[in-house]
Amino acid sequence: MMLKKILYFLSPCVVVILFCIVVMIVSWFQLEQSGGWSMLGVIIFLPVLIAAIIADLAVKLTLKKRLPYVWLTEIILLIIIYFIFVKPYV
Repeated sequence: MMLKKILYFLSPCVVVILFCIVVMIVSWFQLEQSGGWSMLGVIIFLPVLIAAIIADLAVKLTLKKRLPYVWLTEIILLIIIYFIFVKPYV
């Protein structure tokens, strides 16, 4: 039961949200060293962060406590978010 609560809280979107926040913070602090190029990390990951937050809230409000469906839906949405926001820049 405890594992189910942990997996519900640490869903794929939450992991992506944490990753985006870390990348944006590191990019922001390396701004002077990179000559401004690390600002691209903030520019690229800000829409991903916003989309992941919206996806996480929408999925968890819609699929209350159905862990396998939450994970499956969030993984599919993250793949779509990747192809919309990240793939054009890579």
